[in-house]
Amino acid sequence: MHCPLCEEKMIEVKTSSHYGIPILLDQCPHCGGLWFDEDELYRTRLGAAAEVEKEIDLASLSKTYMNSQAKLLCPRDRNPLTPLSPPHFYDRLEVKACPVCQGFWFKSGGFRAFQAERAKRIQSAKGRTPSPQDEGKNRIFDQKIKKQLMALMEYNATLELERERAEKEKEQNLNLLTTAAMIAWRLVRLLALKK
Repeated sequence: MHCPLCEEKMIEVKTSSHYGIPILLDQCPHCGGLWFDEDELYRTRLGAAAEVEKEIDLASLSKTYMNSQAKLLCPRDRNPLTPLSPPHFYDRLEVKACPVCQGFWFKSGGFRAFQAERAKRIQSAKGRTPSPQDEGKNRIFDQKIKKQLMALMEYNATLELERERAEKEKEQNLNLLTTAAMIAWRLVRLLALKK
């Protein structure tokens, strides 16, 4: 895969998800840009940006490509990348996305800025008290979940009853078959004795 900014061959950089699952990102060794396939951006754990950018020598990066305004193409499918802007993405961050494969392109340093903004928003969300509208939405959501859970439990109980009925029927059939085999065996023995 080649960098959309400078067309250099990108290298794989290993990081991890929130749960420690390894994720391989693609980074340009020439300009430091990072490519995230579809869901990698949101799966990558907070704090990973510092590790990923530590792997590359920022001083040796090509500055000629850092401010390029050329039309960038997706490194996966070669479709034009489109800039993301509010309300779809954070302010002040220059990020481009592929509308086809749903990947994200960050210039050098962009991923670190994204993670800093994301951490700030998560922290501010933890400190706020829910509004009455939020509580109402949560109550409605809880009610829907309870209904779905009850329906699932009823379905599970029905399946269990059907399984028990099938087991009982299977056992009855096996008993009938055993009885029929014993009767047949006795008939064969009786016939053999009469001869």
